[in-house]
Amino acid sequence: MPKRKPAEEVAPLKIGDRVKIRHYAGKVGRIVELRGPLGPGGASIYRVLVQRKPSVAYIELQGDQLEIAPVLGTVQRVKRHKTVPKESKVR
Repeated sequence: MPKRKPAEEVAPLKIGDRVKIRHYAGKVGRIVELRGPLGPGGASIYRVLVQRKPSVAYIELQGDQLEIAPVLGTVQRVKRHKTVPKESKVR
């Protein structure tokens, strides 16, 4: 009987994490649900929300098929100038 390779240590993923799906052309999604140890050998299954135009899709994947998506940068709010109210016409 062949020996099984030990499973890779995967960082625990949380609901709301942005993840990259391995072997899926760089597709990025967001974890919306932890389904539990339903996979082979008790592997954790995650429900991932993936944007697809014109709607969204949900995919269920094992934890070893996901990796945390790198944060490209922080979003900074752009300050807008206050608009000057137009002068009312006086007659």
